[in-house]
Amino acid sequence: MSGNPGRGRASSALRRTSSGGRKAGGQVGASGHLPERSAAIRVVADPDHPDIDVRVDLHDDAIVELRRVLEEFMLYEAFYRDRGRDSSTAMTQDEFVASLGGNCAAQARSSAR
Repeated sequence: MSGNPGRGRASSALRRTSSGGRKAGGQVGASGHLPERSAAIRVVADPDHPDIDVRVDLHDDAIVELRRVLEEFMLYEAFYRDRGRDSSTAMTQDEFVASLGGNCAAQARSSAR
């Protein structure tokens, strides 16, 4: 996590918000507590360019799925951040993929840690 402060903030925020939502009662229907069907996380330092904006809707286990999607997102977080802030100076998608070598996902995972 060193070198990637967004990853640490996201993990911490996800844990706090998901447990906080459950402790607050979550969604309640006529028969009591309902399972979370949607979950989202948004980490914002600059309102015009959120660091993280990930959402899962209509999923049987939305919190678990959000964690999975967030983990995938974090592999490419620097690429998305740079493109969002100034696409004229950011590397292209092709350049980014080429920089990862042959195995994109494995390469990105090892560099994100």
